[in-house]
Amino acid sequence: MKFSLKKPETIAPAPVKALHDVLAHGDSARIEEAVRLAEHNSSSEIIVKLSAATDDGEMRGIAEAEFVRLGLPGLSPSNGILIYVSLNRRAVEIVVGPDAASQLPDDLWRTAAAAVADGFRREKAADGIIAAVDAMAAPLAQVFPPLETPGPELPNVSEGP
Repeated sequence: MKFSLKKPETIAPAPVKALHDVLAHGDSARIEEAVRLAEHNSSSEIIVKLSAATDDGEMRGIAEAEFVRLGLPGLSPSNGILIYVSLNRRAVEIVVGPDAASQLPDDLWRTAAAAVADGFRREKAADGIIAAVDAMAAPLAQVFPPLETPGPELPNVSEGP
């Protein structure tokens, strides 16, 4: 069973049309580095998806479809994490694989989503996303230590519509 927020966390007071409206030069690289460090100490894959134009529809379903599209369900163990940030809909959803959902507390994902939302409210989007990744890092490392033979490396940050 995947973790599910009851409703997407609201992240900003007004819709955003483009990534450059919320991310400063170098922010994507900072986010990628935070994800790389978190992944280095665990066998989990974390992807941050920044969507400037999320389609209409149920936000959770859109995030879950992106989880599948990015290849996270194929991981073994099934401990992939997607932080899906919809800029135009001002929402964040976190989708996690069944192993991560069953072995880590729901509060971890709620705390991470709240960190993203707080970063956007403070107009420090990258800082909020990095705080979310950092909040996950130690619990993931404890429950899912690095494997001797690493699994496939998926993109750390995915940007687009």
